[in-house]
Amino acid sequence: MSGEIILALDKAQYGPHDTIVVSIFNSGPIAILVADHQTNCSLICLQRLSNGAWQQVQLCRMKTPTRLIEVPAASTMVQRLVPGSDQATTAAWLLGIYRAALQYGTRVEGTFVEAPPLHSAEFAVA
Repeated sequence: MSGEIILALDKAQYGPHDTIVVSIFNSGPIAILVADHQTNCSLICLQRLSNGAWQQVQLCRMKTPTRLIEVPAASTMVQRLVPGSDQATTAAWLLGIYRAALQYGTRVEGTFVEAPPLHSAEFAVA
């Protein structure tokens, strides 16, 4: 299924104050389910390369239950990640190499079946 789900960025490089726009393309025949409460309380988990390991950035701190959001078959959902929208951080992305990550799954006979994580191309904040 991962070939039918694509993460696309609107740019190859961003500035520290830029909004990062990630589109989730579901070209498959069935809906996928994605948990919110990721970066900026969106469906996308932004990750920054730090000391050779990917670290999650600005995870959601809302005190609400995590919801599964449906991305319908043959559709696109756009997510906008704004620097500093998490009140505990500064209003700029740290300089470095990033990628967007998507954890998703499908519902098969009433049971949630998780797919392997999907990543965008790496990009720079410079």
